[in-house]
Formats: sequence, C-alpha cells, structure tokens
Amino acid sequence: MRTKILILFLVGYFSVSFSQQIGDGRAITANNFNVPLLSGFYQTEYQQDGFPGNSIYTWNHLLVLRHSNPANNFQFQLATNYHENDRVFFRKIGVDALSDRNTAWHEFATRGTNTFVGNQNINGEIRVLGSGDEGKPIIIQNNSKTQAGQANLWKIWNLTGSYGNSLQFWAYDVNESGCVNGGLCSSRLTLMDNGNVGIGTSNPQAKLDVAGAIRAREIKVEVNAGADFVFSTDYNLKPLSEIESFIQTNNHLPEIPSEKVMQEEGLNVNEFQIKLLQKIEELTLYVIEQEKAIRVLQQKNENLEQIINK
Repeated sequence: MRTKILILFLVGYFSVSFSQQIGDGRAITANNFNVPLLSGFYQTEYQQDGFPGNSIYTWNHLLVLRHSNPANNFQFQLATNYHENDRVFFRKIGVDALSDRNTAWHEFATRGTNTFVGNQNINGEIRVLGSGDEGKPIIIQNNSKTQAGQANLWKIWNLTGSYGNSLQFWAYDVNESGCVNGGLCSSRLTLMDNGNVGIGTSNPQAKLDVAGAIRAREIKVEVNAGADFVFSTDYNLKPLSEIESFIQTNNHLPEIPSEKVMQEEGLNVNEFQIKLLQKIEELTLYVIEQEKAIRVLQQKNENLEQIINK
C-alpha cells in the first residue's frame, strides 16, 4: 500500500519598509555652505561665514533640499553644529538664477539659548523648570531702552524656598538704591500660594500687603460693627475729670493705642475708624451736657439780674 503525503506550504505575507541610502550613507564634505549645493547631507570642518552657531566649534552639519529645476537655486537648508547643546537653524533660499545668494539663518530649536523672530503662538502649557530653592526665571526684556548699558527687563521667578511657593516679578532699575548687583531689585509683585499678594514686599502677610503708599479715588471698607452704642441710655460716659486723669498718666485717649504702639504694630483701619467715631460721639455727648449746664447758668444769671434791678 502506497501512502501519499501531502505537504502544504503556507505562504505568509510580510510587510517590509525600505529606506533609501544616499551615496555611501555618509555626509559629503562641503567647505562652503554659501554656494549652490545639490540636495543631500553635508558637513564642514571650517567655520562658515554668517553661520549663527557657536563660533568656538567649526564642525557643522547641513541638510539641503534643492529645487527640481537645475536652472535655479531654490532650496531649503537645515543646519547645526555637531555638539550637544548647539543651536539649530534653517533658511530658505529663493533665487531664480543659479547663484550663491543666501538669506539669513533663523533659529527654531536648541537645548541652549533660543532667539526667535516674530510672534510665537503656543497652543498648550508653558513650563519653566528649575532646581534648588529658586526656579528658573522668565525674562521679559526691552532691548530698545537701556540704562547704564543694561537692557530694561522684568524677571518672573517661581520661588519655592525662602518665601514658600510664590510667583515673583522682579525689575531692573539702576537708579534705585539697594538693588542687587547695581540693578536687580527686590520683588515688585509677589503672588503666594496661600492667596496673599505683596506689592513691594517678597513676603506678604495679608491678602494684600503693600510696602508703600496707596493712591485711590475711593476706598470702601466693609464693617460688621459701629459706635451707636454710645447713645444708649445705659452707656457709661466717663466724667471729664476721669478722662483728664487718664490723659495725664498715659498721654493718650482711653481705648486709643499710643503713638508707640501705632508705630510698632500699625493700625487696623476698620477698628480704628470705629474707635474714632466712638470718641466723636462721646465728645458730642460732653458738648450737649456742657450746653445744658451753660443754659442753667444763663437762667440763674438772668434771675439774679432781675433781683438786682428791682
């Protein structure tokens, strides 16, 4: 008996991607980036005229995408230095004739300092990360206005050390005494994570802490009490002789803080205004009592004159 064995071969389909190697896969050496170049990858060991990378390093990379028409020099160039933290630049060359005309380089990415031209629209978060007690600052600088050779600038700090979590706005002012390094002044505005806001102080102790004068057309203070209790019939209005004795001993009115206390502790405007109103109302009662006493004396004087004239 003959046995037949049927062997089935399953053919699998495999998806394979290919890449195109340019030349031998290595960059071509071009000692001048400012001449018409064909599409490809280039390198140079010489510092290029007008190349905005770090001048310390001479080795540069260049990617060129050339127009399909060999009669013109339209091309896109992307370039950077070899080194890790160097800057990345691009430029577009738009010349119909085959020439070595090149436009300026524009920076678009780096691990170091960036210089951007034009409006930058960011759809998402901006995070400035730092280490240590002080985060990295955001610097807003006006190069057109300078003082003593320094550009006017604001430094926005996110501090996590000395003053807790806070957002601080620092300013440069060479004319203000006490500024650090001849210009970097203390915080102009501080926003604390507990909700306190400081103007002219780096460590606000209240919801609004201002180290300086406040100018306003109108200020409205909400109060939860008044001084009308002075006019109650059971209010104990001290005799003026007792007030006089207190003043001679303490050199200030009763229930009003002394000058020394005011200087050391400051004033609660709400409470102080109510205390002043209380003293004014007490003074009004004293004046009313004196007016009554004067009327009694006037009446006695009139009666005495009538007796004398009879």
